[in-house]
Amino acid sequence: MKPSAIGLDGPDRDLPDAHGFPVHDALLPRGILIVENLANLGVSKSETFEFIGLSLKIGDGTGSPMRAMAVVD
Repeated sequence: MKPSAIGLDGPDRDLPDAHGFPVHDALLPRGILIVENLANLGVSKSETFEFIGLSLKIGDGTGSPMRAMAVVD
């Protein structure tokens, strides 16, 4: 099963001195969204949960602040 998104608990994985954005360039064309700087979702690694990310609608934007939630099974 192909993931539809990945979530990180820190800033993006593209290094500041990297040429371009290799992680973004590998994931986004495949339809895999990147959610960065997640914290305090209250979920352990062993739990199954549904992720809900409510972002702002920003015209012609490439990112948005979001309210992130985890619904634990």
